[in-house]
Amino acid sequence: MTSMIETFLDTNILVYAFDLAEAEKQPIAYKILQQATQGREKFHISNQVLAELSRTLTHKLAKPYTQEETIEILTLFQLPTWIIYSYRLSTLTQALRLQQQNTISFWDALIVATMMENHVYQIYTEDMAFSKIPGIKAVNPFKRKK
Repeated sequence: MTSMIETFLDTNILVYAFDLAEAEKQPIAYKILQQATQGREKFHISNQVLAELSRTLTHKLAKPYTQEETIEILTLFQLPTWIIYSYRLSTLTQALRLQQQNTISFWDALIVATMMENHVYQIYTEDMAFSKIPGIKAVNPFKRKK
């Protein structure tokens, strides 16, 4: 994970970094997060991913975080080692085309459209639906190497 490849992080990677109920995935995801916060790696994310993270942390975990705790977590992404993208109307229309052409959710298609718009073609995720998109390499950091 110390390569020069530009890598986008899916929401699930960030969620697992803070989900203490995920005993196997949490340390792996946390290590990825540490690489960025310590300046050893730059990762790409989007406002969409941060919004999904916020909602998941406060509403979907077995032991949800408070809003104040979530706000504190979000301050980690203010570091210059995070490249954060917003999406535009053209990104939304591209996402709709990607969703139509491939059997993926709209939200995954929006991530892919954001990635493509910013010339990022690799994503760390456990959702292998991303690999259905030509040109996108999905890497599952939780998958054990044989």
